Amino acid sequence: MSSTFTTGREVLDNLRKLAEKNQRESLRLQKQAERAEAEQKQRELDALLKPVAPFAGEDATPAAQRSRLIASLSDFWFWDITYFPPEMYDDYSPIGEFHREIVRINERRDKKAHVVHGPRGFAKTATLKKKFAYDLLHGTRRYMALGCETLTPAANSLADIVLFFETNPRLCHDYEMKWNQANEDTLFLQTNANPKGTYISAISLDRSTRGLQRGFILRLDYIYLTDVENLTSSFTSDSIAARIDKINEMRTSLTDDGTLLWEGNNFDARCAMNHLVREQENGILSDQFELHIFPAWSERSGDQPLAESNSPLETGEGVCGSLWPERYPASSESELKSLCKPKDQYDWNGNFQGKPTVKSGDIFPDTYYREWEMLPRDLKGVIFTDPNCALKGKGDTTAATCLAWSPSTMNYYIVNAICQSYSDSDKLLMDILVMRGLTSDLVSGRHLGFDGNVANESTWTNHVRNFALLHNHPVPPIHYKRYRVDDITKGAQTAYQNGTLFFPPKFRDLVHGKLYTDQLFSFRGKKANKQDDAPDSLISAFEMLHEIFKPSPRGKSDKKILSLSKRSVTGRL
Repeated sequence: MSSTFTTGREVLDNLRKLAEKNQRESLRLQKQAERAEAEQKQRELDALLKPVAPFAGEDATPAAQRSRLIASLSDFWFWDITYFPPEMYDDYSPIGEFHREIVRINERRDKKAHVVHGPRGFAKTATLKKKFAYDLLHGTRRYMALGCETLTPAANSLADIVLFFETNPRLCHDYEMKWNQANEDTLFLQTNANPKGTYISAISLDRSTRGLQRGFILRLDYIYLTDVENLTSSFTSDSIAARIDKINEMRTSLTDDGTLLWEGNNFDARCAMNHLVREQENGILSDQFELHIFPAWSERSGDQPLAESNSPLETGEGVCGSLWPERYPASSESELKSLCKPKDQYDWNGNFQGKPTVKSGDIFPDTYYREWEMLPRDLKGVIFTDPNCALKGKGDTTAATCLAWSPSTMNYYIVNAICQSYSDSDKLLMDILVMRGLTSDLVSGRHLGFDGNVANESTWTNHVRNFALLHNHPVPPIHYKRYRVDDITKGAQTAYQNGTLFFPPKFRDLVHGKLYTDQLFSFRGKKANKQDDAPDSLISAFEMLHEIFKPSPRGKSDKKILSLSKRSVTGRL
């Protein structure tokens, strides 16, 4: 039965009540989902760990207990095998050098953020959580925190630790545990191996650690982060920047000998972990962030490090492929893939190799990607860029494309291209002029085109003038264009999908080449608000090439160079 309202105020009051009712229902459903997730994790935990047999006979004597406690105090791996023996696991495999290395990273005391990329199913999280429990029992750290993207999984992990301790008869036999504080986000435990006691807290990206301390002076000395981002996380530029800033805020909350360790999977080209990888490749990664990249499979000789980081491992002699050969004794990458069972190549590249690739869009899909073997001698070309200098460390990119057309082959060739972050206008101009100079024997014309919205043209006219005066170097005329990229995409798209657009040999193997093509393959139009510097540069270069040289299907071009002093809003002459 519908209600009748006589005044606008009654309508507003009713709408407010409906909104409050919907909000209460949403909160109820959210709590229900969180409770179901917690119950599922508990079932998984119960299925993972079988009951362990208690100590018996001579192993149960006080002398044996003291011996184990002394040995455990200096050797985590002795503690691990003693209190979590192989019979506890349905699918136990011996530890590998990879696990020893991530424990060594855990033990650093340099107040840095150590970012560990590891493959799925390689027991990195289980190892680090057991090390977290070990440090709690032995007082290796005084105030530790375990964090996730949201607070609920972090609080569940604290509950898991309590469950480990209370249900393991070996731990209960050897360690006298006294819980002086135990709530949903903070625990304080004293043991006979740690009489001073250790605090542990659950934290999340939603909760600031600034000023977080206990007993007035006790600050965090270890932060362990896991499940910080997943496929449901936001991957906008602002969200990624905020995520990294929040982690850095956590790092700065540490004591001077503290450590932050963030482990996870570099599963998506847009994620924060991959953003840090790109910053490292571009030479702008903060020296307070250290990356430790462990691909599931790597081709390397015996004297090369297992991890692509500053954490060299002993790998023995010969070629080492599988990161965890004790569990995955594969002799080839394809064999390892069959053992790990990724969903597809994208899943393998990201979740297992730590080198995520972008799923292709429908404009420049990777299936049409082709490379030239030799350039024809009759190329006519242009160089186009939308010049952009990012603040140092922000990581925004600028792309420049030298695109040429051959009347004899009627094909288009990318002779050279760059895609990287610039913070210095002189460096960007120098790289573009070097590109132009390197192609002088290969391409005629080589007209320079810049994006020409009013502010950009004014700013870069000054940059170019200052560059010429500072370096005493002439700069060729620059044609400022005001293209609407979405309106002119079809031409470059058609050439690419018809197989008449070619890239340089092994272009994808270069750092800037991979970044360029990743942006190109994922391009879905300017309205998608993704990184589009590379497709923007290519599409604009294609349009400018046709304006100047007018390539035709007959393999001929109008050699008359038109006046470039006039332009419309779309850039057409």
